[in-house]
Amino acid sequence: MGKLDKLKKAGQGLSTKEEMAKVEMAISTKSKLATYEHIGLDEIGTNPMNDYAEYDSEEDIEELAASIERQGLLHNIVLSKHGDNTLVLLSGSRRIRALRKLRADPGKNINGKFDTVMCKVYTGLTVREEAIFLDAANLETRGGAGGDEKMVRKVTKRYIDNLKAEYNISNQAAVAMAKKISAQSSRVMARDLNIENDLIPALRQVYEDGAITKITATQLVLLT
Repeated sequence: MGKLDKLKKAGQGLSTKEEMAKVEMAISTKSKLATYEHIGLDEIGTNPMNDYAEYDSEEDIEELAASIERQGLLHNIVLSKHGDNTLVLLSGSRRIRALRKLRADPGKNINGKFDTVMCKVYTGLTVREEAIFLDAANLETRGGAGGDEKMVRKVTKRYIDNLKAEYNISNQAAVAMAKKISAQSSRVMARDLNIENDLIPALRQVYEDGAITKITATQLVLLT
């Protein structure tokens, strides 16, 4: 049995902090095995699971491109490499779009400066781990910003559910990890998770249609 398998099976009887430490150790182990490679922009596609990407405006990308031109990349592009060498983008969808914009400008892409980009590349990730890395990156950098509330609730719930399934930890520990990394406040996240998990679908749809306020939706959670 490998080290990560042992970590996944060790969840029973642990405190919340111990469960969180177990997951963080597993993620750290994966991170230490990652490599850094120059990757051509054309090799990097979009990730259909990235719910935030559709909310990135052209103006946002223009501003980011200008920032990258001035300062360079401040954070790594993160990829997952599969056995057939295909690449899945886990972090950096906006940066990739900005880099492609810079590459398309001959006056800026001097000597192919923006043809390739240095990336952190993971190998051997499960599909669930890829989702965890993707959602963690979005929650950490954007939290409740850059999209609608329904989408943020969906991403947060998916992150928590995947943590529980992948690492065999309690809901309490998974929620605590989400709160630890998210730019969203703990209070807002707790309220949103109540609406997502506990409000009956018909009433949640009424709320999403704007017929009732968030306060009312939260109160209805207590009554259902």
